[in-house]
Amino acid sequence: MLGALRKTLVKYLIVIPARGGSKGIPRKNLRVLGSKPLLQYTLEAALGLKTQADIVITTDDTEIKLIARYFGVHVIDRNSDLCADNIPLDPVIYDAYLQMCQRFKHDYEIIITLQPTSPFISTVSINNALQKFEEKKVDTLFSAIDDTHLSWKENVTHDGFEPNYIDRFNRQLLPRNLKETGSIQICTREVITPESRIGRKVEIFELEELEGIDIDTPLQWTFCESIVRRRRWIFVIVGDTLTGSGHAFRVKTLAEWLAGEDLVFLCCPRSEIAQEIIESSNYKTNLLQEGNLAEQVLAYQPDIVVNDMLDTGIDYINRLKENGIFIVNFEDFGPGSNVAHLVFNALYHEEGDRRPHVFYGADYFCLRNEFRFAGKFAVRPNVKNILLSFGGTDPSNLVVKTLKAIMGWCAESGIDISIILGPGYSNNEELGKVIKEQQMAIKVMRSVEVMSEHMLAADICFTSCGRTVYELASLGIPTICMAQNTRETTHTFARLERGIYYLGRGLDTQEANILEALVSVAGSHLVRSIMHSVGSNIDLQNGVPRILKIIKQKYNQDHIIFNDKICSL
Repeated sequence: MLGALRKTLVKYLIVIPARGGSKGIPRKNLRVLGSKPLLQYTLEAALGLKTQADIVITTDDTEIKLIARYFGVHVIDRNSDLCADNIPLDPVIYDAYLQMCQRFKHDYEIIITLQPTSPFISTVSINNALQKFEEKKVDTLFSAIDDTHLSWKENVTHDGFEPNYIDRFNRQLLPRNLKETGSIQICTREVITPESRIGRKVEIFELEELEGIDIDTPLQWTFCESIVRRRRWIFVIVGDTLTGSGHAFRVKTLAEWLAGEDLVFLCCPRSEIAQEIIESSNYKTNLLQEGNLAEQVLAYQPDIVVNDMLDTGIDYINRLKENGIFIVNFEDFGPGSNVAHLVFNALYHEEGDRRPHVFYGADYFCLRNEFRFAGKFAVRPNVKNILLSFGGTDPSNLVVKTLKAIMGWCAESGIDISIILGPGYSNNEELGKVIKEQQMAIKVMRSVEVMSEHMLAADICFTSCGRTVYELASLGIPTICMAQNTRETTHTFARLERGIYYLGRGLDTQEANILEALVSVAGSHLVRSIMHSVGSNIDLQNGVPRILKIIKQKYNQDHIIFNDKICSL
């Protein structure tokens, strides 16, 4: 018998009730959830406690007894009288307590009940609950979750129902209501009886909703299966005045398609712009520190790491791969791109690159949902409005250069100018001075919520060779484009054959050439119609599902899937 001879008395007894019969979900405690039997989750949480405790499973099932002995815990043969559906837990726990006291000839001080139907209870929460129980010096402690809602109860004396509230408020304003869960119950030996484990002094230990789940129906089982199947995706993002905001917007777009997954957002040092953009959608972010990037990322225990931080180093990628992490990079021309599992680059293309894991071109652009469901653009007979939008930061200050080039002609032609600045634009003083000198009414906006509406209101748009040029193309809007830097000059999508008037690197482009391009496009309804037609025929709608399909296929190829257990090859 386990532990029949011992030198020290054990204070704590952990009882896990696990009978073999279950009507709602047959063989529930033995049924495989993800990669292991349901019972195993609670067993592992209990075994992880640093506090010395005897763990016992009370059961009537031979297979459950085998599992218990495999994990080195005690077993109580539950009497058949205690296995019926109408038997509450109190006599079952009391019976296990008495038998264990007799087995080791001493009385346990504290009895902890853990139910296997709560598979997501953690060792940390059990330990914290026990600590609270002892600090508060109570008789009984229950785990509970927040269940604050407008609710009703049946009136036992009259037909009908009556409210469980006084005034109707939104949930956030209602008095808090906690619902008891079966995850954890702790009591002292003084209060445990065959009828009850509740003493006079009771405390509540609040759990997060996931840890408080109690599987009782097939629907709840299905939900828990989706939880154990989900993967942790770590997004490592850059976004500052130099690198722009496109990386953050792409990550936000991908996240919208991964709502069922466990997502973590890590922003590179000095990437407060990216952090602000992502947090604007109510995602939580963390700002990484300088140095030791791989170890910081590994601390979050990812399954998949998506690097949207431009060029990566080979040591960083290999360190992640050593830990079985699946790596996806965007816009990466660094040495790390050679060893990543997948690389996507919608903006730039290296001629002659035949690496099978690298995917180039417009097919892999992550178009925001805003543009997938935007209205239709119509080419108007006369140009009335010009839009200038050069990305989130406009590091080359192309908005000022373009404005100087076209303001006079637009004023003479009766054409309005609108400007949309990104969150990282920093040349506000110079821009304001240029506008004031020309004495022309110009609408200046910053970080607009619905970009597509402003684009659709324009007849011609000026932009740089980043994410915005794809968004304009998706709407079929005539676009004049300049590169912010040498890297952007390799963005071959921004060319006339795609319906885009490309002027080259903005720093090298003369103001006269900018004006010449505008006059050429604005002066011809036919030219604008052709630009619109070419852009409208390009499929930019399916980039995100295409990317995610490739990621999932490659991920599954590189991993063996058996009973949902993922084992890295």
